Formats: sequence, C-alpha cells, structure tokens
Amino acid sequence: MKKFTIYSLLWIAVSLMVFTSCEQNNEEIEPLKLESAKLAYTGTPGVEENITNGGGTIELDASVTGLYHVRDFYQGEINPEPTDPHDRASTYYFRLTDNEGGNDTSFDLKFTGRATANIYPGSGSTLAYVDKSFSAVTASDYDANKEQAYFGNNSGSTIGWYNYNFLTHIVTAVSGRTFILKKGSDYYKIKFTSIYEGGAPDSPYAATDFPYFTFDYQKL
Repeated sequence: MKKFTIYSLLWIAVSLMVFTSCEQNNEEIEPLKLESAKLAYTGTPGVEENITNGGGTIELDASVTGLYHVRDFYQGEINPEPTDPHDRASTYYFRLTDNEGGNDTSFDLKFTGRATANIYPGSGSTLAYVDKSFSAVTASDYDANKEQAYFGNNSGSTIGWYNYNFLTHIVTAVSGRTFILKKGSDYYKIKFTSIYEGGAPDSPYAATDFPYFTFDYQKL
C-alpha cells in the first residue's frame, strides 16, 4: 500500500511539473495579430457610388475597362445660405490610384487657385496635355515637352484646361484636349469636363454653382 502511494505521489508531481511548464510556455506565446490592409475602391460597373473622402459620385464604366466617371467632386462643407462658391474648401485633392478623395499629403491631383480650378499633379508626378480625343489617347502620347507645373485658364500662350468668357464669366472646358498624368511607370489619361454642379452653370451669366468637378480618367 505504501509502495502504491509513493508511486502515485511521484506521478502527481511529474504531472504538475509538465502542466506548469506548458502553462508557462502558453503565457510566453503572444496571440497572432491580424491587420486588415486598406483596399482601394474599384467599383461595380455601371453603378454610381458616393466618393470616399469627398462629395460627389464615381462610377466605373460598364463598357470600357478601367474607365471612371467622376461627377460633382468637391471637398469641405457646403453652406446653403447664402449661395457662395467659397463655402467649399479652397483646395481639393483626388487620388487616381485609389479612386477617392485625397489630402494634402497624399494626392494625384490638386485643385486650387482661382475658383479652385488650377490643377496640379502630386509630388513625384508630372502632368502634360495632348490635343487629341480622350478615347484615342495612349501612353505613347505623353510628351515631356508639354508638361506644365499646373493647368488652369487657357489664355494666349498659356495652355490650360478651360476657357474663361470675360463677358459672361462662364467657364467651359477646352474641346478635344486630354491630360496625361505620369506617376512612376504608370500613366493616367484625364478629361476635365466641367466646374459646375450637374455639369452645367446655373445661370448664363456669372453662375455660382461651382466648384464641382466633373472628369473622366483611365489608367493606360
């Protein structure tokens, strides 16, 4: 009986040692931490959706691969009374790479200056123009000789994306002009269409429904 008791006690002691060792090892193992990576918006073809980090909508074209339509893009708050285009932010940012609004440290396009209509490329990128229809433009149309720091009013020897009528104070996009953003080895073609909400001025003279940008773009 004593022999059985001694063996039993030894077995219990060994079991406790093993259990304690396993418990200590478990305490040393940190739980696996899973971090979810931010996925860029890609969109559902033919479905208009709200723009992330900004106002307006974005739609992936249902027929043309990788073609996006941006409508009435703006950033900032809108104060309906009084009607004043300067209620919005003085500068807008957009990321073509993520198909969403950007910020002052991360953007591919910056809209600023008079009527927020001077358009700059992001840091490390360049922006050039080509007088060719949007659908026909390819990456080979990029010409470094047609780069500019920014594009705004098209006047005299200054190449821009819009014409300004000094009699009516209305802005219209230059017809047949496409812009190409070069970012590293990537190229994006862009067609700026309108600065007005809904794509049209709310008055034939000195319209106030701006700046809401409408443009199309596609990675080449």
